[in-house]
Amino acid sequence: MSRNRFEILLWMLHFVDNEIIDTLYKLRFVIEALNDSFQQFYTPGADIYIDKMMVPWHGRLSFRQYIPSKRYKYGADETSSN
Repeated sequence: MSRNRFEILLWMLHFVDNEIIDTLYKLRFVIEALNDSFQQFYTPGADIYIDKMMVPWHGRLSFRQYIPSKRYKYGADETSSN
């Protein structure tokens, strides 16, 4: 088998279920392990402050959180629409 044919086959070969919709499926085990560790070593008290400010960010992620009540509904600066 030639190197080019091997590279083409290697490029097309994958072992992923195409029905998976979860965008973070490759990191799911890491996230679950971290969550277990955090729950084991930290128990929050009654008084917790959660900062609700969204910082405008222009990154390259495939998912965004939509919050209709916020000025930055998608976490991006919307000054052009004002």
